[in-house]
Amino acid sequence: LGIRDYKPAVTNDHYREASNQRQQRRQEYQKQSSSTIKPSGTKISLPIIIGFAIFMITLITVVFTIAFSDDDDFDSMNNYQQGDAYYHAGNYDSATLLFRQSLAINPDNADALIGYGNTKLALEQYDSALLLYDKVLATTPDYEEALFQKGRVFYFQKNYDQSIALLKDLVTNDPAHNEATQLLGDSFYNKQQYDSALVWYDKAYATGFRNTYLCYLMGYIYETKGKNDKAIQLYKETLEYDDTIADVYSRLGALIPGSDGEVYRTKAAELETKNK
Repeated sequence: LGIRDYKPAVTNDHYREASNQRQQRRQEYQKQSSSTIKPSGTKISLPIIIGFAIFMITLITVVFTIAFSDDDDFDSMNNYQQGDAYYHAGNYDSATLLFRQSLAINPDNADALIGYGNTKLALEQYDSALLLYDKVLATTPDYEEALFQKGRVFYFQKNYDQSIALLKDLVTNDPAHNEATQLLGDSFYNKQQYDSALVWYDKAYATGFRNTYLCYLMGYIYETKGKNDKAIQLYKETLEYDDTIADVYSRLGALIPGSDGEVYRTKAAELETKNK
């Protein structure tokens, strides 16, 4: 059983904030440009005129630098957003192209670096993914998304001890990071340390966090511990998320005797025949 594909929520808040700040600066500049210096009849010396001209040139240069820089930031984030959509659609070639375009404009765009890393991870190019996540962490060591995705790389590389060490630090700092908590459980599960895995699965489950494999693996572990009532509950809950897993029906059919379990045994047989 593999780990789920993690898809971080993407919001437009950052883009709206950047756009608002850019608009405010342009409005301020327009106000400054539209204001006039009223003649006072007082003779102004040449050094003052030269100094004022230098000041205005510097001001205009700074304003335009900020404006164009913000435009670059917007273009970089726009390319990232499109790349992220392609990534989630499974179109990794287009995602790669757009993430690279984003980074060509702004090499420090953390979102694009992580998105590009996620694409490399999906393509099983683990070393490349690590380099991209580490570039983010070099400037922001506590960047949660980069840390989590780095933990996923270790997991897929079967470097479970490294995954566990990194993820423990992450959930210590953010106990509400349920995906990291479940990934900790998955790491212990694949080390066949089922009691330790169950500790982390239970932590995630207790918060109301649910998905197919969390319930499925918890059900399996509880069954191996002889806690059949709990296992049955979790297997049934698994079917609420995915009713096509033959093994779940098979386990329910084995745990529930008589006619009550027959419906599960029948469904398991149907799915097994269909999947051959």
